[in-house]
Amino acid sequence: MITQSCASQIFLPRKHATLAHLAIKARSFGTLKLLMEHLPELIKSTYEKGWRPLSYAANKGCLDEVTYLLTQFPKSAEECDKDGSFPIHKVVGGGHVSIIKAFYEHCPQTLHHIDNKGRNVLHILHIAVCYGRDDIFTYLTEELKMDDSFMNLKDIFTYGLTFITLSLFNLFYS
Repeated sequence: MITQSCASQIFLPRKHATLAHLAIKARSFGTLKLLMEHLPELIKSTYEKGWRPLSYAANKGCLDEVTYLLTQFPKSAEECDKDGSFPIHKVVGGGHVSIIKAFYEHCPQTLHHIDNKGRNVLHILHIAVCYGRDDIFTYLTEELKMDDSFMNLKDIFTYGLTFITLSLFNLFYS
């Protein structure tokens, strides 16, 4: 029999995934919901990359799971993973506009979080451009109602390139 105190620490030996991560990986929303209702401390669990369940679900594009975690555990969107980044940074890496929309709807302040490397929404937009994610770039620029002054800001992570310059560079050299 598994007790509540040890259940949250059960890991799959090879991948070091917690029960919450396994439910997300299996895309089993019902299982995740049941686990989180009975073991809410799982929201802080990490697997081998140091990602918490919200970051993992966001990166994998699990909309139902992300929406549930954002509504039931909104503080989890405000907490860094072990790599010093926030769940919103994992969303762009995963390339899921629907997940970005969920974050914007439930926790819009997360779009402005700065990770331990100084990256914020400006860098998130550059990531979207670098990976050719026009859908993400378009959604964010429209939702954030960015004006020309913002669009012409230079990013230190791309050698001072603006979004326009970076977009043209990617268009011609990709």
